[in-house]
Amino acid sequence: EDQPFYVMLMVVTVQGVLTATIVSMAILPTNQRGYVVLMLTPLLFRLVLTGNPMYVMTAIIVGAFSGMLISLAVWICNRLLDAKQLKSEERYRTDVMEMLAHGAPLPQILQATVVGVEERTKACACSVLLLDETGKRIVHGAAPNLPEFFVHAIDGQPIGPGAGSCGTAMYTGKRIIVEDIRVHPYWDNYREIALQAGLLSCWSQPIKSVAGGVLGAR
Repeated sequence: EDQPFYVMLMVVTVQGVLTATIVSMAILPTNQRGYVVLMLTPLLFRLVLTGNPMYVMTAIIVGAFSGMLISLAVWICNRLLDAKQLKSEERYRTDVMEMLAHGAPLPQILQATVVGVEERTKACACSVLLLDETGKRIVHGAAPNLPEFFVHAIDGQPIGPGAGSCGTAMYTGKRIIVEDIRVHPYWDNYREIALQAGLLSCWSQPIKSVAGGVLGAR
């Protein structure tokens, strides 16, 4: 007769450990709650199938309590992640503003800017490219996580239609989005080296002056 109580105690204890793990890690996406639910479902379903009213009530209580714990854990994780991201963005903006105020060299400012962006988009490798004095060729600005051979290959190349994503963006003054470098014509001249660098897609936004002239691309 005490079996439902011990089953409930065991499940709640396990669920408490899982919830504490989720909260402490504070990195699991929202959809991870489904994995925890799947762990509990077979046990709860088995209790319901017994037809015993006490077993059924045990399953309902444990299921409801577990759902509340998971939702609470995910909510806490999301709040912690939001606070961490806001703190990181504030630090990034402060660092860049201090560099500007102290007259830091442009390469250093660009490097800090790109690093700050990459911290928020960890799945992406970012870069800043500039136009040379003639307004016709690409000049390397910053690309901390792109291979050196790729950076050197792009540096000094002419802009124009079909000059990769950034070269085309600087030439047209418009955002360029390439979903698949392997087949897109803009990358015909740079496809092999881009694939060697591990790039499969690329989008580029032109950087413009107050007057509307193109200064580079990111």
